[in-house]
Amino acid sequence: MKTTFLATLISGFSLLFVSVQPIWAEQATSTPVQIVQEWINSYPHRLERAVMFTSPAMRKDLTPNQWIRAKKKLLAAVKLNYKNRQIVSVRNDGYQVVITLITHISTIHGEKEQWEQITLKPFCSIWLIDEIKVKSVPHLTQAK
Repeated sequence: MKTTFLATLISGFSLLFVSVQPIWAEQATSTPVQIVQEWINSYPHRLERAVMFTSPAMRKDLTPNQWIRAKKKLLAAVKLNYKNRQIVSVRNDGYQVVITLITHISTIHGEKEQWEQITLKPFCSIWLIDEIKVKSVPHLTQAK
């Protein structure tokens, strides 16, 4: 029984490794800005690809499949759609890179602009998205 379980575990791990290895190879030479560009191109409509750019901390320690299922459920509920995303700054402190985007989104609650601060950290020599902070864009009011 233990041998069968171990063989299943090893073959499952091998299958997972084989399926993500090409993306990891691609990521090994990618800069943080390129990772964020890939994120922009894949999230929220291609979660199976987007998850490959996230760290365990970003996923709240969910497995990639658990994270995909949870995100699909949340995204279906709010109907998130990005109208526009643009990188406005990149800050590298040597340990992490913070890339700030200005985004225009629509949800069931309407449309709005927001800042997204994407923090990337190296994980086994690959840059991964470790955190995303969302902040409202303050709208200036004209004084009369």
